[in-house]
Amino acid sequence: MSAASFGELLNLDIPPKIKFWARALTQVTYKGEATEADVVFTAFKTPTIEVELIQPGESPNVWKDHLEKHGEGVHHISLELDNLQERLSDFQEKGYDVIQQGEYWNGHS
Repeated sequence: MSAASFGELLNLDIPPKIKFWARALTQVTYKGEATEADVVFTAFKTPTIEVELIQPGESPNVWKDHLEKHGEGVHHISLELDNLQERLSDFQEKGYDVIQQGEYWNGHS
């Protein structure tokens, strides 16, 4: 679904596109290796939800993998929580791997 379609659906103006690839800032890793994880994205925000549209670039990253394997669609649901590193350890103990991680614009992984 395009940004124009989401704007129409949510009755919102189309937000600006943001290019995101500064490895020096993000420290993104993908499958344990440093990557640029370059993307262009935009985010529609309402009082109750935020919808991000992500267009992956050429470097290795989960968004590119998802698009190539599944096509367009929902990639992730984001949650805010306390003690991120503790929660990640809990998930890893249950057999879930951390595939990609980085410091994004809000300074959190």
